Amino acid sequence: MFAKYKGTSVGVMSDIACFSTYVAHILVTGVGGIAMTNNPVLAERLRSLANHGRDNIYISIDDGKEAKGQDLKEIISRRFNFIRRGYSYRVTEMEGALGCAQLERYEATIAKRKENGAYFNKHLAQFGGHLQLPTTAPGAEHVFMMYPIVIKKSSPIQKADMVQYLEEHNIETRDMLPLINQPFYKELYGDLEAQYPVAKWINNNGFYIGSHQMLTPKDRERIVSVFMEFFYTAGSS
Repeated sequence: MFAKYKGTSVGVMSDIACFSTYVAHILVTGVGGIAMTNNPVLAERLRSLANHGRDNIYISIDDGKEAKGQDLKEIISRRFNFIRRGYSYRVTEMEGALGCAQLERYEATIAKRKENGAYFNKHLAQFGGHLQLPTTAPGAEHVFMMYPIVIKKSSPIQKADMVQYLEEHNIETRDMLPLINQPFYKELYGDLEAQYPVAKWINNNGFYIGSHQMLTPKDRERIVSVFMEFFYTAGSS
């Protein structure tokens, strides 16, 4: 969310853009997410899917509020029709209010996350023989929802060892989660990892650490110090 390529928001490069608004992400509503599109047909389908597959003639309580005569009769006859398989993905008023408030401060949020990313790039570069750190391609803008790290093929370091050490020192990590390694996707489509060796490599050797805007300078220093302790302990500094 808010990332750009050559000045254009990446979300407009597809028919539908989906963003998570989970508590640790760029725009926070506490839970849930947002689907965006410029296509009115797809927008209508999305609203229906988010409301149990309901007929689009009556998605909001205000739909048809001014309707009379034949129009009102049509709404009454269809407003409790469910015309497709749908889900309960509606955002509550409270979550919507949280999201709107976050929009007022997103620029400061992104600036802080970029600052965190630059700090980690600078101070973890000393372990460049082992760690592949994030780079920003020409024309691209990275907003550091999280800070990704991949262990290089040439390194003897094992991801499991590093992640466990970080977690034992209260630095949370997250897998990068390529969909093809998820049990349910394997159940649906079979084991596809061999067809996507880069995604498989990232899954086996990559992870995230936090880049939240509330990280303090002391927090960042401590994170780097734990990496240093790990490499010194492993004899691989």
